[in-house]
Amino acid sequence: MIFKGDRFRLIILKFNIMYKIFCTLLILLITFPVVVESQIKSKTFKLDGEINSDSGTIILLPIGEDVYYPDQMKVYETKVMKNQFSISNPCLYPYAFKIGLKVNSEWVYISDVFWVEPGGQKILCNIDSSREVPVLSNLTMKELKGTYDTFELNSSEYDSIYAQFSTTIKNTYTGEVLARKLKAAKIARIGSVFPSLNLSDSKKQKVLTVSNSHNKFTLIDFWYSHCGPCIGQFEALKKLYSTYKTEGFSIIGISNENSKTIADWENVIKKHQLPWEQFLDLNGKECSNLSIYVFPSNFLLNDKGVIIAKHINTNDLSSFLEKNLK
Repeated sequence: MIFKGDRFRLIILKFNIMYKIFCTLLILLITFPVVVESQIKSKTFKLDGEINSDSGTIILLPIGEDVYYPDQMKVYETKVMKNQFSISNPCLYPYAFKIGLKVNSEWVYISDVFWVEPGGQKILCNIDSSREVPVLSNLTMKELKGTYDTFELNSSEYDSIYAQFSTTIKNTYTGEVLARKLKAAKIARIGSVFPSLNLSDSKKQKVLTVSNSHNKFTLIDFWYSHCGPCIGQFEALKKLYSTYKTEGFSIIGISNENSKTIADWENVIKKHQLPWEQFLDLNGKECSNLSIYVFPSNFLLNDKGVIIAKHINTNDLSSFLEKNLK
C-alpha cells in the first residue's frame, strides 16, 4: 500500500510500529488518498466467485456511509450458474463488502466483512459458514489479516496518533471525518458506559438509559425489519432470553427504520413473538452517531451499563451466560 505526499511519509516514518493499524484505519474511512498497487493497472474490480450452491442470487452489499463511495457504489446482484458467479464495477480504491445468497427470496448465507480492490480477484464462499470472512486473496486482505479487530479493541491508540497530526491535516475534509469517527469509537468503546439514546416506540418519543439497569447483563441488539441475518438470530436469542431472564439477563432491541417501514417492524415483532423491549431509531440517527452501518450489531453491557463485549454471536453469548449466570 502506498501513500502519496511527503506529509504521509513523515507520519509513517514516525509511527512505524503502528503502520499496519494506521493503514487499517485509513482504509476503513475510505477517504484518504490511498493507492493500492493493482489500481495502477485497473480502476475496476472484478470478483469471480465460487459457492457451494448451484442456484440462487448473489448479493454484494457495500459497508459504510454513501459519502465514502464517490463513484456511487451500490448493492449488486447476480445469478449463480453452476456454482459460479461474477461481479465487476468501477473501483478507485479498496471497498468493504458483505456477500450473501438468497434462494427463493430467502437468505441462506451472509458473510462477514471483507475488502475488494481494483483488479481481478477470486472469492470462495461456503454457505455453511455464515458470518465468517470468505476466502479471498488480494493485497488489501493480506495487509489487514489479523488487524481488523485491533481497531475495535485499541481505538485509544488511534487517538494518540491523531494528536500528532498537524493542524493543516486535521482541518482537511479527511481529518475532520477521522475526528468524527474517533469520537464515535470512543463513545462505543469496550469499557465505556453505553450512552443514552433518543428512541421511540410506535407511539411516542423516549430516552433509553440502561446505565441504571438492575440486570446483571443486557444485550443491546441493533437490527431492522428487512434484515435477513437479523431475523435469523431471533430464535437463538429467544431461547437465551427464556433460559436466563430470571437469572439477570435482558435484551433491548433497537430497529433502524423509516416512517414507511414502521408497520413492517411491528409485523416482524408480532410474527416472531419477541418478548423483550423494542425501540425505533427513526432514520438511523442514533446508529449513525455510533457508526453502526452493519446489521445485526450488538453491545453486551454489565449491570453498570459498561460495554463488555461487541458484536458477540449467539454461540459465544450462550457460553458467556452459562459461565457467568449459573
